[in-house]
Amino acid sequence: MRWWVVALLGAAWGLAYMDRINLSVAAPLLARHFHLTPMDLGEVIAAFSLVYPAAQLAGGSLVDRLGPRRMIIFTVLWFSAFGGLTGMASGLGTLLLVRVLLGAGEGADFPALYKASSSWFAGRESGRASSIWMSAMALGPALGAVLTTWLIEAGGWRAPFVAFAALGLLLGLVLIRFLREGPRRHHPWPGTPWPWRRVLSDYNVWAYGLIYFAFNLAFYGFVGWLPSYLVHGRGLPLAQAGLVTSLPYWAGAVGLLAAGFLSDRWGRRPLAAVGYGAAAALLFWVAVAPAGLMPWVLAMAGFALYLSFAPLAAFMQEVLPYGYLGRGIGISMFVAQLGSLAGPLLFGYLVQTGGAGGWRDGFGLMVAGLAAAGILTLTLRRGRRPVLVPDGWTAGSAAWPVVRRLPRWVRAPGAGGLTAGGPPVSDGPRWGPG
Repeated sequence: MRWWVVALLGAAWGLAYMDRINLSVAAPLLARHFHLTPMDLGEVIAAFSLVYPAAQLAGGSLVDRLGPRRMIIFTVLWFSAFGGLTGMASGLGTLLLVRVLLGAGEGADFPALYKASSSWFAGRESGRASSIWMSAMALGPALGAVLTTWLIEAGGWRAPFVAFAALGLLLGLVLIRFLREGPRRHHPWPGTPWPWRRVLSDYNVWAYGLIYFAFNLAFYGFVGWLPSYLVHGRGLPLAQAGLVTSLPYWAGAVGLLAAGFLSDRWGRRPLAAVGYGAAAALLFWVAVAPAGLMPWVLAMAGFALYLSFAPLAAFMQEVLPYGYLGRGIGISMFVAQLGSLAGPLLFGYLVQTGGAGGWRDGFGLMVAGLAAAGILTLTLRRGRRPVLVPDGWTAGSAAWPVVRRLPRWVRAPGAGGLTAGGPPVSDGPRWGPG
């Protein structure tokens, strides 16, 4: 059951990113249809992030209150509906409005997926589980770029938005039927009260947000502008640009999966920092690489760009108490999404004002953001996380799949640990390494 949940989480996350990449692939035709300048197009791409940061705060709090299942279903149905409305826009104003509302409804997605994963997996499995469902954020754009190109050629630029909306509504029905809460949801552990001052004073919450703020300057410039760069900066036809755009995402999926499994053995933070540094160097190379080599450098950049996601996701699931995991990730993503708002706008400004070197200036922004993210990653604090183990969590209980993967000395008051048929465990706090 647990691994089927991972598949459902991946489907929800992947479709969200398919919904985001379709605008990027359709951007050259959309700009021509509505006579948009590069700055106008940057505003359309960034409109999603205008209220998305604030929505992350509210969404994280709702996840802690209502549970991740309800919020995952809500966000899938919401972004499907408003993604479809994007294809019905009549001008710049309606495009901006629909994308703003799309961002408003997706605020709970990341906190809900984090908490759902954490409710089913603990210990050394958290990295590989996170890598599997998070790989959809690479597979989604990879598949979405190809499908969007095909749908545009078959039915015009509006077609992919309508098609992905129908797919999302179908997925919503599947989630309603099959997605379930994890074992932790039904025991006293998730009910432990954590005041807001404890959440706001957690250094890792803010550091994680700043890491992704810097990263998103690069990532959303990459996601939002890569197809336009290939068409206008490299002179590729749209069909070829769509295929080349998919390459870094296919490679990124491999990198994300590999990093999740490796981080369970080799550590979280160093692997993420190496990924940021490698991605910065490779994106610098993309800007100057000859045409024949550029697609392969892009693929390598995509591989490195996605190395950090699963290790840092597992790290935060380990060091943040489950009682405020939704709110903590919501605060982090509030800070992070300010970068996703600024990235496309700054990239568009650099392209429009930089003349012949505008595209290279945009890549310079991405390199700087990745370098900053790598440095900040090394400041994350391992810390010591409070773990509450209530009475009755023994072999045979519904929570046992989670409890048995906790470190033995965290699970029990003595060195012997919690074993099948052993004495009940105290309801008091146990302190263990995150």
